[in-house]
Amino acid sequence: MSILGVLIVIALVSTLTEDKKAAGNFSSELVQFDAEEVTQVQVYPPEENAFRIEKGEEDTWMLQVDGNRYNAEKMSMDQLFQEMSGMKALQVVSRNKDAWGDFSVGDSAGVRVQVTGGDKTLADVYVGRMDFGQPRNQNQRQPETFTFVRPNNSEEVYKVRGMLSMFLREGQRAFRSTAITRCQEAAVARMDYTYPADSSFSLVKNDSLWFVDGMKTDSASFETYMDGIENFSSRSFAEEGVAAPSGEAPYRLSVSGPAMETINVEGWNWNAGQFLVMSSINPGTVFSLSESQFTRLFRGKSYFFGAAEN
Repeated sequence: MSILGVLIVIALVSTLTEDKKAAGNFSSELVQFDAEEVTQVQVYPPEENAFRIEKGEEDTWMLQVDGNRYNAEKMSMDQLFQEMSGMKALQVVSRNKDAWGDFSVGDSAGVRVQVTGGDKTLADVYVGRMDFGQPRNQNQRQPETFTFVRPNNSEEVYKVRGMLSMFLREGQRAFRSTAITRCQEAAVARMDYTYPADSSFSLVKNDSLWFVDGMKTDSASFETYMDGIENFSSRSFAEEGVAAPSGEAPYRLSVSGPAMETINVEGWNWNAGQFLVMSSINPGTVFSLSESQFTRLFRGKSYFFGAAEN
């Protein structure tokens, strides 16, 4: 082989080697931490104020935003940690800062997430837009989902598996507790309803049967009601531009029992067909409920004897 041929072969081998390094020379492990280590998560959305979520007692979480504190949903925190705690890169999609905008991972377009455990930084990444791929197997109908991420202080953009982008771009609402009532029928012994115009009444349990004013309730109506309030939730938060109600609420519900913490729910008329609601298990949060939602909580006495209500 001529000297020119040898040089061409060397050049080709060198180019192929460099291309292989460029495509595969990265650490697939982007983030690695144990969820039990985490004490705080700081989130910087591109289009709303930053918020902080801090670990409280007994595996509870508190969200702080704009000087206000709210209960955070543990399920949302579990989802965040599931997506982030063992984040692995599938591939490098860019090493060029000029391409950050294509993946929404720039300083002003990405959602920055800082996860800390005490004084230790466990993760610090910018989360960008989502991407979709073909289903991973024939039995999977939904397309596979991916998210583009960039570690802070890095120019490299990676593709990771999961829906972290969709989750985080909901902002602080993705983490707010939606709870209004949380109870189990077996633990409840009494429910007191305080309404305007002498329409108040109480439901009292006696030997697993429920009574109002000594009269046995319709079991089907009661069970339908109970099924609805065992885990009554709403994502309709009303604090934005709405002052927390003051004064005694015209509608009040107290759910109590010897083996449970009493739940107190208060309701106010607001706008036409809308009601404001607050709950003792979710302090500081004001919900805006439609009339049909409100009625599911605050039923009239006749409902429990089988009378139809909206």
